[in-house]
This record gives sequence, C-alpha cells and structure tokens, in this order.
Amino acid sequence: MGTSNSGSQSTQVLIIGSGPTGLLLAQGLKKSGIKAIVFERYDEDKIASYSRDWNFGLHWGHDSLVAMLPSELADKLKDTQTDPTLEPHDDDTLPFKHGETGDIILRIPTGKFIRYTRSKLLNLLKQGIDLRCGKELTNIRYGDARSVIAEFGDGTAATGQLLVGADGTRSAVRKLLLGPKAEPRRLPYTAVWTQKTGFSREQAIQLRQWNPQHMAGVHPAGMFMFHGMQDVPDLEDPTQWKYFFYISWPSSIEWQDSAKDFTSEQWLAEGRKRASMCCDPWPIDFGSLADDHPMWHIFMSDWDPSAEGCKWDTHDGRVTLAGDAAHSITFQRGQGLNHSLQDVVNLWKEIIACLGPNAYCTQADAIARYEEEMVARTGAETKMCTMNTHMLHDWSKVQQSPVFKRGVARA
Repeated sequence: MGTSNSGSQSTQVLIIGSGPTGLLLAQGLKKSGIKAIVFERYDEDKIASYSRDWNFGLHWGHDSLVAMLPSELADKLKDTQTDPTLEPHDDDTLPFKHGETGDIILRIPTGKFIRYTRSKLLNLLKQGIDLRCGKELTNIRYGDARSVIAEFGDGTAATGQLLVGADGTRSAVRKLLLGPKAEPRRLPYTAVWTQKTGFSREQAIQLRQWNPQHMAGVHPAGMFMFHGMQDVPDLEDPTQWKYFFYISWPSSIEWQDSAKDFTSEQWLAEGRKRASMCCDPWPIDFGSLADDHPMWHIFMSDWDPSAEGCKWDTHDGRVTLAGDAAHSITFQRGQGLNHSLQDVVNLWKEIIACLGPNAYCTQADAIARYEEEMVARTGAETKMCTMNTHMLHDWSKVQQSPVFKRGVARA
C-alpha cells in the first residue's frame, strides 16, 4: 500500500481517535512543538449529524485538562460546561436519593466538580489541530526501526514515529494489538438514557431546584438512576435548558442479546416502566418524553489492562494505548475521563522525553514507563469501579459500595 499525503516522515505522532483523549494529547504535543495528526474513522457529515450527546464529570483530573491547553483555549473552557453560570466549590456534593421514597441517603463530597457537555468540549479541543476525518484504521505496519505505518480503509496510509490508540472502548488499535483479548468484558447491566429540552418553565425550574448540576438515586429493586444538566444556553429561559437522565438495572447477557435490536420506542417503554417505580425527578423525566423521542442504551462492559493476557507488544515503543482504548471503566463513580486525562499528561511527558528537542531516553523506555504506571493505576480503578457497579445494583450492598465509602476519590 502506498503512503499518501495523510502523513509523512516528519509526522512524529499518529493519534487514532478524536475523542477528548486524542484531541487533548494533540493539543499538548502542539504546545511542545511535536507534530501530530489525529485520525477519525467517521466522516465530517456523519459527525455533524450525530444527535447523541452526553456530558463528562471532571474533578481530580481537571488540572490535566487545563495543563495541556494553550491559554486562549483554556480561557474558553467555562463556555463548554453544561451550565457555564455554575462555579465549582470545594464543598460540592453529589446527592444520592432513595429511589423509592425520595429521601436523601447521602451527599457525597466531590470537591470541585465540573460537568462538560461532550459536543461543546470536543469542538473546543479540535481547534488548531490537524484532524483527518473518514479515516478508518484497518492495519498497523512497522517499517524501519523508528517508524510505524497506519493503513486506512480508503486506501491511504500515514507514517510516524509513534502511534497512539485513543479510539475508545471498542478500539481498533487494541483489536489489532491483541485480537480476541481486546474485546470488552460484558457485564450484566443495562442502562437506557436520553436528553431533553423543552420542559415547561415550571418543570425546568423544579428540576433545577433539586440540584443545579446533578443527582443520583439507588432503588431497592436494584436500579441506579442519574439526572443532571446537559446544557444551559440561556439561564433566563428555562424552556431552553436541556437535561440528561438515565436508569440502569441488572440484566442477564441472554436478555441483552434478546434486546440488541430493540427500537427506540421499545427502549422508551423500558425506561418508562422503571421510572414509574421511582421517586421524582425520574417519572417527570421519562413521563415528559414524546412516544417518538430518541432513546439510547448501553450494555455495560469493562476492559482491564492489568488482566491476564492483556499486555500488548509496543514494538519497541512505536505503539501504545490511552484513554478508554487502554481501560474501559464503568461510569457510576465518574472516574473514566479523569484517568484518561491523567494518561494524556503522563504520555505527553514521556513523548517529550524521547521525541522532544532535548530527548534523553529511548522511545521504548519512555513508552514502557508510561504503560507501567498507567496499567497499574487504571487496572486498580477498573476493578474498583466494576465492583461499585455490582454493589449499586444490589440494595443489600449499596451503602458499602466504593462510591458511598470513598466518594469520587481515585482508586
């Protein structure tokens, strides 16, 4: 396969995936004078038409986000918050409701906690980055002792010194490195979720009064619930506020297989059925949805880089993984993006150490150091968060769960 102008020998880092991990790494490398290209599998039209959106919670990982950005972008981060009018405080909490009675069971201390709307954050992070869309990775080849070649489905290729897989939970890079071992481990839980704007003024204000940022709930029937702000384009017009909410419950792998072709209407019925058993705001949330409102679902999974058989060959430091591609962490404890951004900072430092103008070590040594720390850190977190997911869906164990005992502190 011939090498096209998708990359050249002067390109030092090839980043696969244009999520927060890949884009933020590209921003940090650009600040440091290291040339990187980000490759995204979907074309621009598909990305523009993508209606599904969600938000990220950042707490202990927030400094990593700021550190990688040039000041002109860091100054705009506030605009990408779900609610730009909210100021984070050291005494921020995440309230947990009894899902049946509505009583507050616990207010979990979170420290300064900021929620970012995914689409707004990505639009900020891609500014000034060399981003190539419509580039689905199909193969990785290793040239001379210093090069790696990414091959794409459109017949083009790109050459660099390092390839970073930052392409999410079902990473193509991870699959090429590990084959069947790259598959996420399926977990017996399902979540149905959506986002909605257009609540009446009175409803929107009522929903915000419970907590302006987010709240969670646990139900004796084994359900976990979440409700939070997705976007506040105008604080003075509550009818424009957009909320994000979901309910999750235990579900066998066999049930998941039977539900994989459910329509949006069927998923809405699943959500309404469970919301009817819950305290507010979830009956308000799901009850407000039109019958044709788009719904999404998640069959939960994890992927632990420290598990047996999951160590990949870096080919002398020419390929590595970061973010969800390196560790798929369940989301009820809000750790995933925080660890992904820690990956970015640590990997950025090691890339400078081996490819920067004052390089002082081999690429193989630098990537080995990065992976040793990352695998230990995120392996422990993956295990803890999966245990937390199990316990939050078992009423007898909820109050012993890591999120109740440790809050959102890292593992």
